[in-house]
Amino acid sequence: MISDSQLAKLNECFTEKKLSPKQSSVFTEKKVKFELINDDKESIIIIEVDIDNCLFKKLGQVNSIEVDRAKKCDYLIIVPDKSLEIWIELKGSDVEEGKKQLQQTLKNETFYQLLTQIIEKYYFKTYNKINQSVKKVGYVVYKRNGKPSENTKRQNRKKKAKLKSQVSSQKDKLMILEQKNNQSVYLSKLLT
Repeated sequence: MISDSQLAKLNECFTEKKLSPKQSSVFTEKKVKFELINDDKESIIIIEVDIDNCLFKKLGQVNSIEVDRAKKCDYLIIVPDKSLEIWIELKGSDVEEGKKQLQQTLKNETFYQLLTQIIEKYYFKTYNKINQSVKKVGYVVYKRNGKPSENTKRQNRKKKAKLKSQVSSQKDKLMILEQKNNQSVYLSKLLT
């Protein structure tokens, strides 16, 4: 079990943010950008988690936690009121490697339990609803000169259609979409 002081240190990697209508949340790394736009008519609360550059570095400093050293994805956005998790990997060009990083992050049982523990402790009021049934969407964002997988556009359309009818409560069920750099993602598109 992790102490409260250790949880507080890890909580520094989490940011709770209110997104008003038409407001966005932007993540950038090495000239690759992901932008989530709230195109809803109401404000929403999101929880941003810096996984790769913050959480896993701090996990290494907490002696009692043993973590898998495999590469992890970069960020997680949790939209509690919409029962949605958006997992993000900002990649230069290797889309397949980005997909592996997304999947490895979710399959790390210790990490996922810790993530849930932190959220329940610090964000219980907003996260309360999400544990029952959650949509998980992963984005591998790559530079324009990057090489997407074959048939990317067709695969993305099929996956989005599946997302509309599929709600998963299993941690390893993740729909992964590929996206070129500097293209915005509208929240409503993920929910309809």
